[in-house]
Amino acid sequence: MIIETFYPAIADTDGLRHMNNLAIQYWLEKARNPIFKICNPSLSFDTWNQIMVRSEVDFLRQIYFGTECEIRTGLSKLGRSSMHIYQELCQNGCLCAKSTVVTVFFDFKEQKAVEIPPEVRAGLEKLLV
Repeated sequence: MIIETFYPAIADTDGLRHMNNLAIQYWLEKARNPIFKICNPSLSFDTWNQIMVRSEVDFLRQIYFGTECEIRTGLSKLGRSSMHIYQELCQNGCLCAKSTVVTVFFDFKEQKAVEIPPEVRAGLEKLLV
């Protein structure tokens, strides 16, 4: 798994003084960038090759300002044209949120799903959990 550590920003808090659920989804998206870089090394939108088809987040515990967080990112499933990106967000050693996002490799000109290229698949297989 890819592990990233960060400190929540005070701007990410909400009226209940914990981290806003939208901020958490933004953190999870940023933590997916290393996987996107395997799929599209330039991260250029001109060569973008994926489309998100599903996103779910389970909020298990409140997350607070002032204490670092850790996001663990890996793949729970790798299909012919799709992948399931699994993430865990922890604070103080406790699992606070977990997420699964499904993306499909996509040809935007043809508007259809395509197989994961072999060289990309080889890089992604290392992240299966």
